[in-house]
Amino acid sequence: MAISSATELIEKRLDGHNKRVAYIAYRLAAQLEMAFDDLIDVIISGLIHDVGIIGIKNAASLFELDKEDILHAEVGYRLLRTIPELSTIALIVRGHHGEYQRVAEREPRREVFLSQLLSLADRVDVLLDYESDPLSQIDGVLEALDRRKGTRFHPEIVEAFAELAKVEAFWFDLFTMNFVDRLVSIANERSLYLDDDGLLRFGRFFSHVIDFRSHFTSTHSSGVAAIAVFLAEKSGFRGRELTLMKIAGYLHDVGKLAVPNYILEKDGYLTKDELNVIKSHTYYTKVILEKIRGFEEVALWAALHHEKLDGSGYPFHLKGEEIPLGARIITVADIFTALNEDRPYRKGVSENETAMILTEMAQKGWIDAAIVNLAISHYSEIRDLCLREQKLAGEKYRDFWGVSTKTGMVHLQSE
Repeated sequence: MAISSATELIEKRLDGHNKRVAYIAYRLAAQLEMAFDDLIDVIISGLIHDVGIIGIKNAASLFELDKEDILHAEVGYRLLRTIPELSTIALIVRGHHGEYQRVAEREPRREVFLSQLLSLADRVDVLLDYESDPLSQIDGVLEALDRRKGTRFHPEIVEAFAELAKVEAFWFDLFTMNFVDRLVSIANERSLYLDDDGLLRFGRFFSHVIDFRSHFTSTHSSGVAAIAVFLAEKSGFRGRELTLMKIAGYLHDVGKLAVPNYILEKDGYLTKDELNVIKSHTYYTKVILEKIRGFEEVALWAALHHEKLDGSGYPFHLKGEEIPLGARIITVADIFTALNEDRPYRKGVSENETAMILTEMAQKGWIDAAIVNLAISHYSEIRDLCLREQKLAGEKYRDFWGVSTKTGMVHLQSE
């Protein structure tokens, strides 16, 4: 649900799309009397099937029946396969825009059939007008699917949907979104219990969803995470706390998925209206991360990194002890990283400038002076650590997208 909500932030027209697709796919699987594991897999796949939207320049292609962007299915697959626990889901997501005519020629596989089921659910949601009466649209939807039966869609799945469509309550559930708790309850039958390594894999995966949208942001979270862990250890954090701190660093900007790329990549200072859009990102970070059981501290540390000790920060205007130490550490790590990065509108600043800016912010009562002193006294060590982590992140970004180091052009190819 966290991944689902995060990806829907990228494109407003996707609001509710992932969840509705998951519900349609689940009801189809139940109509076909599929195994319980299949029901869970189609729910999870439906919820996160559009995670690859970070690879789409023109999101309008998502909302046309026959002009689909295949690239985002491949991008989603490559992101999800980095989590071994989601390897099957990755395969289902990869094929969710595949045509039945082509996939039917392959050796039949469970994942292919589930991809086809997800494919039909996705297109049904695209066909529907959620501002109009649901029952009056049924015939039009069935006609559109029937015209593509045996070519675009699996005949058995089309026929199953025709039976499901006779149930009025299905349509009312879909249009009122009166199914989300049911989906969560079913999917939680297969909760993932991750150890520290698993948590870090999840954190890196989610940071790629955040940072890989743009080469301007491709290394930022890795730098923040590295510095935050260093400062946290110097501040007395140990063991699992350091793991959670690293994840908070990876995910502190997850809410920036709600910020359009033209703002993130703007070659100049932001307008007041653009700054107001930016201010929403920490709110969304909290909303997304608090959905994950066990991430309560991560959500707070990550979401409060633009609060100030005097209460003048955003978006909650907390002050003093209301801001936990973990959040104060992320704040300093974020500022340090941002100051030392090249941005579209300026080059990274020097050691003296970094120290001067951080010290001035601490003197104004905005950020924690003790953490600032730690960062300044270990400047060279932190700077080298940040550069090393960001270099690795940059290489991962180029490898992921197939970016030419000579031309900067992206040439992602299907494997």
